[in-house]
Amino acid sequence: MIKNTLISLLVILMASITSYATHLRAGEITYELLNESTQTYNITITVYMDDTSEVSFGEGTLHFGDGTSIQLPPISSTKIKDGLSYSKYSVNHNYCASGNYLLYYSEPNRNENVVNLPNSANKLFYIESLLVLPSDKLIASPAPKTLAPLLFKGQLGDTLNYSLASKNLSPSEIKLRYDLVPCQQGRNQVSEGYFIPNEVSVNPLTGQFTWKTTANDMIGEYNFALKTSQWTKIGDNYELIGYVIRDFQIILEDIEGKMELNTIENSGLGENNSLIIPAGSSKSISFISKIQSGDSGFEVFSDLNSASLERNSDTITLQIQINEMMARENPYVVVLRSTNYLESDSLVKDMPILIYTQETEEPELLAPNVNELITSVGKLKTTSLKPYPNPVTDKFYLGADLQSHFITIIDMKGEEYNLPVESDYINVSSLPKGVFFLMIDGESYKFIKK
Repeated sequence: MIKNTLISLLVILMASITSYATHLRAGEITYELLNESTQTYNITITVYMDDTSEVSFGEGTLHFGDGTSIQLPPISSTKIKDGLSYSKYSVNHNYCASGNYLLYYSEPNRNENVVNLPNSANKLFYIESLLVLPSDKLIASPAPKTLAPLLFKGQLGDTLNYSLASKNLSPSEIKLRYDLVPCQQGRNQVSEGYFIPNEVSVNPLTGQFTWKTTANDMIGEYNFALKTSQWTKIGDNYELIGYVIRDFQIILEDIEGKMELNTIENSGLGENNSLIIPAGSSKSISFISKIQSGDSGFEVFSDLNSASLERNSDTITLQIQINEMMARENPYVVVLRSTNYLESDSLVKDMPILIYTQETEEPELLAPNVNELITSVGKLKTTSLKPYPNPVTDKFYLGADLQSHFITIIDMKGEEYNLPVESDYINVSSLPKGVFFLMIDGESYKFIKK
């Protein structure tokens, strides 16, 4: 009887922890220069949450990459629609020297029942971005910002086409590249059990996400992470000068309806949906959109102010005007989004187009090892450790002398504990019993305090 009672209490305890802590669906960290003379940057964290959770965003730790950090206060949320809300937190930070600064944030926990992230309700939510301050000018390029909203619902059995393209905020000298990367639960630590479904890809030049779903895919929520990196030419080579990793979610459902979006023959689009429109000229591109039921709508997202749409029944014409002042080597990005409005849902399909004003050969961009790139401040050098014992009662051994490293402990409610490091161990006897995350330089290690 006592054994059954203890088991019941344990189940109730774990259920209450999960219901309290599971809420984070997606997010990103962006940055932008505010004051050149003081090297002040505005750092913004944006997250999307399950609005059925009573947990507020916040109380996690934001690291600035220079050895300093802050704990976020609880942040109120704004409802987008049933089941989804967002929160945003901004802070100004001064950087004193040139360097490559890794900004990262973690907080318990992701929302539950993510198909490609087993036991997601007990996984830390983690996002990061890289801010580079070159020694010659001490000015980082602004973080790339997406053109179209990254809120997707997909149809099982259909090919999903979503644009993840960003606006190039430094178009004359910066090139962008898009890559899918694993979702993480800490620095250099892939979320345990995470996988990317079959037939998923991202075009590195256009940022077009494609997923050829089949009946073998499960209905439910899927998380993905997109790394949008910035490159500039130094000498004969292109070098990485920053990136943002955006964690986003797609909800796959069995929805009645079907939608197609295609260009009409002889549109003139080349590889990667590219088109050359010389400065001082214009071009029209026609598309055909077909839906099975419901209504349809169309939007255009672009870093071009001169892109407009005309609709005639199922035919959509995109008109693009390039004046003499708009000539540049890098392409402009135009995203045509078609939305199928159904009775209780809506589906979207995107088509990105790269508009060049001149013949351009795109370079091959090879990403370096980010661990070797990050500026060392004594607290950012990645370690590969296996702390023990686990579960632990008092002395939690780290396997190395880490007194000079940034170490903190977070419980399942997001509360932070800063315990002193005694050479190669931490005395955790003062912690209450429960499940905790040991954070070492952004990497997380889950352990149980007995």
